[in-house]
Amino acid sequence: EPRKGLIGRPRAVVRAAYRVHPVRDGLPSPTGPETPEGGWNQELVPIVRMAHMLWLQPAERRRMRAYGFRPAVEDGVLKREWHQMAVRVSAHEIRTRHPAHGELAYVADDDELVFNGAPFDGSDAALKIAELVVSLINDYERWIEVREGRANRLRRTEAIPSDRRPLNAIAETRRLQRMLGSAWGRPPTRRR
Repeated sequence: EPRKGLIGRPRAVVRAAYRVHPVRDGLPSPTGPETPEGGWNQELVPIVRMAHMLWLQPAERRRMRAYGFRPAVEDGVLKREWHQMAVRVSAHEIRTRHPAHGELAYVADDDELVFNGAPFDGSDAALKIAELVVSLINDYERWIEVREGRANRLRRTEAIPSDRRPLNAIAETRRLQRMLGSAWGRPPTRRR
């Protein structure tokens, strides 16, 4: 049933009147007391760990090269630029450096995130780099799905040893992007 005053109005006005805006009450804030239970580390480490373990496999390294990663000077290291961020993937870590925000690294031996040489602190700069890392993983996984199909994309993660069920990287990165986006007061983007 049309709302009063919308009959005869331009289509864009009618659509805007029916647009549903997301509720942001229950979403976390990086600076407020609503940081995710267990902290941002608990939210971010599983997806970055999964990406690192996946990116070490030989077949995946070929995919990464097709996606735009290139060999670095160091042996076994692949590198790529992503939204002004330099990304390097080695057997021991994923290291990202942004000129304005600093350096974020996932250290596989310790299974932890490190921001500017110290444990990940959930500061604004750390979360901005984390958001870029999550967007890179999301874009890469979407690229794989378009190229190889959803079933093949999901099958790749089954080879990773884990005590939990395999992560669906696209679903997990979207969830994290919504959380990180809400931390900056942005409404989540909707896919068409």
